[in-house]
Amino acid sequence: RLAPPYKAARCAVLTGLQTQVSRGLNNSTDRPGSDLFMTAMDLVATGTETAVISRWNVGGRTAIDLGIEFIKDRQRETLRDTPLPAAVSWQRAVDLITAEKPDFEREPRIKITNSVIPQNAKHPFFWAGYTLIDCGVLHASANTTEGQAEPVE
Repeated sequence: RLAPPYKAARCAVLTGLQTQVSRGLNNSTDRPGSDLFMTAMDLVATGTETAVISRWNVGGRTAIDLGIEFIKDRQRETLRDTPLPAAVSWQRAVDLITAEKPDFEREPRIKITNSVIPQNAKHPFFWAGYTLIDCGVLHASANTTEGQAEPVE
C-alpha cells in the first residue's frame, strides 16, 4: 500500500497559474483541460487536501487577498471539532474581497477609463477564474479498519 508523503502541504493556493484557457478558446490543444487536471492530480498525489488553482492569471492584489483570506479561514476551520467544507471558506473569501474597492494601482491587468470606475471587485474577472479542489473532511470511525477513513457528508 502506498502511503502519502511524510510532509505535505494540506492547502495550496496557486493564484498566478496560467492554464491553456488564458490563451483563448481558439488556441486550445488536443486535450483541453488536461493542464488543470494534471496540476490538480499532482497536488492530490503529493498529499494536498485542498487547492485553489487559477485558470488565468489575474495578477493583482485582489488575487493575493483572495488567497490570504481563504487560507486564514481554513486555518480557523482546522481548530473546530467539525470543520466546514473548503467551499464555505472560499465563498467567505470571495464575499469579503468582492465587497471592497480594488486598488487599481495594484491591478496590472485592469485599465481604468474615466467613464467607468468599478466601486467593488464583484466583476467575475476577479473571482471566477479559480477552481477549488477539495478531498473533503475525513474522519475515522469505529466501523472502519485501521488506516481507512470515511468521508463526512
